[in-house]
Order: sequence, then C-alpha cells, then structure tokens
Amino acid sequence: MALPKLTIWSLTDGKPGHQNQTQGLLNALNTQRTIENYWIDCRQAFNQRLEFAKTLPAPDYILAAGSKTHLAAVYLRFNYDVKTIVLMKPSLPMWLYDLSIVPTHDGVRECEGIICSQGAINDVTPSDSAKPEQGLLLIGGPSKHVQWDESSILKQIKQIIDLSPDKQWTLTTSRRTPDSFIPALNAVELDRLSIHPVETTDRQWLINAYQSSSTIWVTQDSVSMIYESMTSGAKVGVISLAPNGKSRVIKGIQALCESDQLTTVDNFQRTGKMADKAVSINEAQRIAKLILSDYKPNPR
Repeated sequence: MALPKLTIWSLTDGKPGHQNQTQGLLNALNTQRTIENYWIDCRQAFNQRLEFAKTLPAPDYILAAGSKTHLAAVYLRFNYDVKTIVLMKPSLPMWLYDLSIVPTHDGVRECEGIICSQGAINDVTPSDSAKPEQGLLLIGGPSKHVQWDESSILKQIKQIIDLSPDKQWTLTTSRRTPDSFIPALNAVELDRLSIHPVETTDRQWLINAYQSSSTIWVTQDSVSMIYESMTSGAKVGVISLAPNGKSRVIKGIQALCESDQLTTVDNFQRTGKMADKAVSINEAQRIAKLILSDYKPNPR
C-alpha cells in the first residue's frame, strides 16, 4: 500500500544558495515519499504571504532556509500546528522550531531537535557518469574566512593542470570572483582548459559539470562547493588560501585535508595522487530518512 502524499511549504528568501539547500532536501524526500511542494516568497509583505498560504493545501512540513524566513516559519509552526524544519543555524532560538539542521562547523551539539550535517545540504547527487579524463576547477572570491590571493590561485591552477596531463579541464567562477581574475587567467596561457565565467552558466550547468567530472578542485573560500563536490563522488582537491583568524569553517576544511579526505596542491605535487580516503557524502538523503523516520523534535 502506497504511503500518502506529503504536502510541503518551502519558505524562500530568493537567494540561490538557500534555495539549493531546500531543493536538495526536497529532492531527497521525494525519492522516499511522493511530495507536493509550494514555494512561499518571504520577500513579500507578511500579509501577502499569509493570503497566499490560505489558498494552499494544509502542509505536513514547512522548510525554511535564510534569515528572512525564520520569523515566518515560527508564526506558521504555532498557527498551523505543523512540523517546521529550518536549514542552517537560525537567527532565532532553535527551540522555536521542530528541527534545526545545522552544519557541524557551526559548533552546535547534536541533540533532540538538532541534526548536525557535514556541510550544508545541497542539491547534488552522487554521479555514475563521471569521465576519467574530465576535471573541474571552481573559483570563488574574497571571503571573511580567507585572504584572497589571486597570484597564488593562478600558480596553483597551473600546477594542477601541469600535473594532470591526461585531463581536460573546465573552469568556472562565482558571483564573488573579482573582475580581474579571468584576464589574469587568460594571460597564463594554459593548455587543456575551457573557461566558463559564471555569467555564462546556470545551476543546471554546474550540476552537469559535477556529474561529469572525476576530479574537482575548489578554492578554499568556497565551502559550499567543496561539500557539493564531495557529494558528487569525485576526488576533491582544495586550492589553498591563508585563513583569516580562527574560522570554524576553514578549520573544518583543514581537518578534511589532514584526514586525507581532501587533497591540497602541495600534497598532489609531492605524491602525484589525490586523497585516497576520499568519501562520497549524501547528507540530503541521510537527513531525509531521519525526518521521515524517528527524529525527535523540540517540544512545543
């Protein structure tokens, strides 16, 4: 006998990163139960949101990602008596939600009402179509966590390509990448490299690139793309940047390098090999199973 369909209201602030997290969890839930999802835009005035919500089927779950969704999620939790799940550490106390899904690098202890994830949930899935000859380079930009060093990044990119003569490389940038980067990269005149600036791509392009690449290198500032790359099942390397102070996020990435789950350019140059303890993670699937089985929510 088929299980009944789940109705979900997903609160969004319109930011692509937050929507990717929510979509990843929706996709994982949909592999285990039939779901019907409705997006509610929290950039609209509160009364507009409520009027829209009144036209929707009653939800089984509410998902919220992004600080602009947090207050609306609390209101809906108590007024609609519905299980409410917030992704990432919320700006309001976590006891206000049934469940908070928080990356371990935020330093929160897992307990009732809190599930800790390895990185943020994302909408990437493990690939079964990666090509051995295909590599991917993902470039971020200035961040509060690291010291951006364009010349060091260019040097490391050249080392990666020179040390991988059997691979064709695709490189893309992010919205944070400085305008100076692509001209500086073109000046290096690298072989076997195809450049696709972020302005010429979309999310599906990046998903396809994850799926087809057996090796992925990511600048250290781009923590979300590091975990997305690990989710794809590729061997993943980190283009190193000096940390800005004692960042939990960067410490988490350094710990993965030290445990041989990620490769640094220095190690790759020394050994000629990628990390041999690399593991594919699929936090969206793992957490979807917990949500649908036995997680213990916060008391009301």
